[in-house]
Amino acid sequence: MEKDRLEYLADSQAGQIEELRGEVERLRDWSGGGANGVAVSNLAQIVSDSTASTRQRLRAAAAVLAYKVPDAEVTEFAKRFLESLCASADTPTDYRIEAGALLGRHEAPRIMSESVRPSYRENEGTETERIEAWRNYLIKQRKWKLVMDTQATSLEPDAPYRLPAGWCDDLNSDDFGSSVGATGILAQLDGERRG
Repeated sequence: MEKDRLEYLADSQAGQIEELRGEVERLRDWSGGGANGVAVSNLAQIVSDSTASTRQRLRAAAAVLAYKVPDAEVTEFAKRFLESLCASADTPTDYRIEAGALLGRHEAPRIMSESVRPSYRENEGTETERIEAWRNYLIKQRKWKLVMDTQATSLEPDAPYRLPAGWCDDLNSDDFGSSVGATGILAQLDGERRG
């Protein structure tokens, strides 16, 4: 039983040693610059430097997470360092809080407000659709003006407004588009704004 236990421990430690050797090799690769660049390589070295202060290593890990690194292992290395800070009871509480906040910020999905842009139509729709859109616009403008004028002259502020008979007959006529035309619509719109 004791022999099996010792063999298991030896195998386990050998596996951990191999893992650490691989990590040392990766750190050597990172220190040379490579695909990640000199800045990220130097930051990774600072994170792995046990002689650097915890504050310096924490700042270096935060800087590594801020980069878009092509090698995901560098990011994982920085995250593991931050996780070790969070899990260590010997680490001062301020550092543990900061490491946890950095991990949370990096792992949380980034929520951005959707950018809504109006769609601009050029040369879309038929002439009839454009004339109809102008007609609707002019009707709404005239109605708004009449309602505002009625409310301004009314002695009762909450009195219902009444539109005069035939207030938009010219806009609803069948020959609106043909008789008025595009230039006429613009002139009529200009008249509505001034009037």
